[in-house]
Formats: sequence, structure tokens, C-alpha cells
Amino acid sequence: MSWTRRNLLAAFPAVAVASGAKAVTRTTKVDVVVIGAGLAGLNAALNLEDLGVRTLVLEAQASPGGRLHTIRRGEHVMDCGATTIGPEYGRIRSLAARFDVPLAPPHRRGGMAWQINGQLGAAKDWATSPANRTQGFEHPIPPVALEPAAITRFAKLSAPDEWRAPEAAAWDIPLDQFYRQCGLSDEAIRLIAISSNCQDLSTTSALFQMKELLSLTTWGAAGGQKNSVYEAGAEDFHYIEGGSDRLPAAIVAGMKSEVRCSAPVAAIDMTAKGCTVTCADGRRITCQYVVSAVPLTALSKIAITPKPTGIRAESIDQALYMGTSHFFFEVLSPYWEKDGVDPGLITDGSIERVFANIGKSGQVEMLDVWINGSGATRFDKLPADEAVAAVTEELYRLRPSLRGAIRFVATYSWANNPFVTGNKHIFQPGQVTRFGKQIADPWHRLHFAGEHTRDIEPGMEAAAATGERAAFEILERMGKA
Repeated sequence: MSWTRRNLLAAFPAVAVASGAKAVTRTTKVDVVVIGAGLAGLNAALNLEDLGVRTLVLEAQASPGGRLHTIRRGEHVMDCGATTIGPEYGRIRSLAARFDVPLAPPHRRGGMAWQINGQLGAAKDWATSPANRTQGFEHPIPPVALEPAAITRFAKLSAPDEWRAPEAAAWDIPLDQFYRQCGLSDEAIRLIAISSNCQDLSTTSALFQMKELLSLTTWGAAGGQKNSVYEAGAEDFHYIEGGSDRLPAAIVAGMKSEVRCSAPVAAIDMTAKGCTVTCADGRRITCQYVVSAVPLTALSKIAITPKPTGIRAESIDQALYMGTSHFFFEVLSPYWEKDGVDPGLITDGSIERVFANIGKSGQVEMLDVWINGSGATRFDKLPADEAVAAVTEELYRLRPSLRGAIRFVATYSWANNPFVTGNKHIFQPGQVTRFGKQIADPWHRLHFAGEHTRDIEPGMEAAAATGERAAFEILERMGKA
């Protein structure tokens, strides 16, 4: 069967694009092999094929998308990875338009109640509650907003593109240490750890986190790093209609290049004249250049010749990825009417955050229990049924009104995905200074894309931007740029 846009999307998500449209031979010859069919890899391949470069994409997982992963159960569509398309995500908006992927208005969520220090309360009551033990300027700020407020107040960068400047190295220190130096209370730091997008505050570079949060508030804004490539699209936010994975599925269906899924790479051998990529099943591809668009944890499992050394080896061997686990529950009845607080929840208990997702009915239809970093590790180590039971019981303990009002639907752990082992690359203290500028540098004929090589663009746009950069590095070497 030859995959086209129509039959791929009709079969999606069950389809695994394993053999593509062409017959598979034992040895294939192309110009460039791209490893990884996430947004970074697919955009690299698109840019290459648009300029006449013969490209093959290899993906270890059964379907394209990388960290754009969607679960479907009946009428329920649950996105587990990247979801938000910002107003200036020019590359992502262009890809959606090119491959006829409709965008939808932002998902809506119910307000966030809190269960902190043993008390349950409404969002509006946080500032006056005795459960709120934060101090000074921290006191009126809801727990979920504490870290953005702290970064806005204390950031040592005037713009996110300064994060790799030599003078910024003084802040390449543990994030919790930085917050203490800024005078934040121990209670505020404890609450920040609940929702901070990292593995642990102690293992995250404050300099990296400044860049990450500042990029969400100042990237592309007036006076910031705005230019025409980011100006496409309406001045609001969107999501991908029907689930985030529909974008990579449509890209694969519309590409000329072959995409082989369920094709993990075992080895990359490079010489002065070219490369040979060997898959786990023994198939070989000869090419001129290779793009690695997979997480560094996945790259570390591939035998590379010549073997990376120095800073390049360090960036791979010491890579840290944040774990994220989701537990989805269908809402059967309006439990918030029983306890009189908001339908969402942030808690200092083990489940951290519960987002109350509002469906097309205008009502809360789904709860997404979203656990980040080391908080997810406890559940990731359990068999799936035991993890679900533990999360369910914790929900009932923290909020008794949920008993009988919800039903488990699905769960997903990024740390337990053997080809990803985490949802986001984290620069650890000292690493921005050590190899922040070099992490995207080519190694012989191997070029690098993926969110770990991003500059200041956030989210999905960052992935697409890194794929574009890697493609043009190769095009320049080939004399086609």
C-alpha cells in the first residue's frame, strides 16, 4: 500500500509508517539520513527535500511525532506532550497551513483550587488563608504563579538571548540556590518545586530557567527579539484540532521523503567520504550527512564512529531529561459543587497538579493529573495498574468530593518511553557555561537538531527552528544554501 495524505490520516493513529511508499532494500543510498520523526527531524527533512536533497527519515517509535503524542479513547482526545501554538510560532503555523492541518482556539480549563498544608481552598481565598505560609511579595501570588513572578522580579538577564553570554555565567548555579540568594522564603521555594518545569530545583541551572521563562514572556514582544519570520499568524494562541499528533502525521503524508517508523538506529559510522547508518534490524543506509533529531538519551544508545569526545561526549553522557506523567480521568458529575471550590487543583501532595479541562460542551469533561520531575518517579516505578490505583486514592484523599465523580481513562509516562526517557532537556548547573554554545555544533558529518539545541524560541517552534538550522548547515556544506 502506498501511503497518501488521505489514507494515512484516515488510518491514524493506528498506522505505523514502517515501510513508507518505496520498497525496502538491504542497503539504501540517499544524501541525508534524519534520525527522529518529531517536529525537529521532520522540519529538517522538509527543508532538505525542498532544495532537492534526497532524504530518509528513521523513527524508532511506531508512529511519527516524537513528543507530540496523543491518546484517543472513544470520544476523548488527550495530548500528553507539546500542545500550545503561540501567536508568533511562524514555522509551526506555516507547517499547519502547508499540510492543511486545522488549528483550534485554546483549550479552556477550570480554575485551580489548592490543597496545601492540609487545607483545601478556592483560588480566591489563597491570599488570606492560614495555609498560605509564604512571605512578603510572595503572599498574594497563587502557588502556580510563584515561579514566573520570581523570575520576572529577580532575573539577571534583560533578554533571554543573553543566557549564553560570558557575563551571565555567575548565574549558572542550582535553581534553588538562586532563589535563596534572591530572598525567597523556604515555603515559596517548596511550592515552586511543585509546578516548575524541571526534574528538581537543585539539578537545574538558574541561568537556563531564566532563559526558559523569559522566552515565554518577552520572546517576540515589543522591544524583544522580533523579526518577520515569527510574525505569521493571529495574535492569540491555538491548538491543533483533533490532537497534536495530527500535525506530524500530515507532514509525513505530504512529504516526498520516505519515513520509516519502527526503525531504531544502532550505529552511525562516518569517514572522510560519507556515512553509513545501520538500523537495529541490520538494514544499512549510506549517505553524505546525518541529522540526529532525537533526545540525547536516545543518541547515547547509538554507536557513533568516530566516538564523540570532550564537550560533545559530555553533553550526551550527562544529559538530563525531565520526567512527566499524565493520568486522565473522565468527569461523571460536578464534584466542585459539593466542596464549593474550583474544579482544578494544585497540591503539595504527591500528585502535584490536576487540570480541569473544559470540553466542547462548555463543562469540565476531563481531569489531567500532571506530575513533573522527580515527583513522577515514584509512580513511574510502579506497574501501571498500581500507579493508577495510587493516584486515584490520592485524589480521593485530597478531595473527597471526587469519589464516585470520576473514572480513569488513560495514563502516559514520558520517563518510561524507552526512546525518549523524559519530556524536556534540562541544563544542569554549570552546563550552560560548559557547553551551552557548543551543544548544537556538528560532530564530523553528524549534525544536531531537537529542543536540547534550541536558542530562545519556546515550545514546538523551538523544535522546528532547530531542524531548519541543521538542514541549512548541511545545505551550506553541500553548496546548496
